[in-house]
Amino acid sequence: MTELNQLFDKAPNENVEFTDSESFTSEQYLDIFNKHRNNLLEDINTPFALKGMAVICIHCLAQYHNSVSSKAFETNDPTCLIWSKDAGRLHDAHAILTTICTGTDDFMLLEPKEE
Repeated sequence: MTELNQLFDKAPNENVEFTDSESFTSEQYLDIFNKHRNNLLEDINTPFALKGMAVICIHCLAQYHNSVSSKAFETNDPTCLIWSKDAGRLHDAHAILTTICTGTDDFMLLEPKEE
């Protein structure tokens, strides 16, 4: 098992309770996202910091989609297929990101699987 997989296995797998955010404008969203990106880059000023955050965010978003899909499946809600398909796309994005090298500090770099 790779170091990255071991780290994800050890990470808390808590379901996040999301709050209603419809009160934000698109500009406010972008301001918040950029504020956190800038804070991250103050701590770790390398391209790997952005990749790491992207990998973690995509991983969490995929878990959310898997959870919603499972709940929809349990209630025979046909939207489960949509949520499941999107979860698959997020897993694909995660897999692609882990094959992109951002430098010597990139411990998330995995070799692409042979097809």
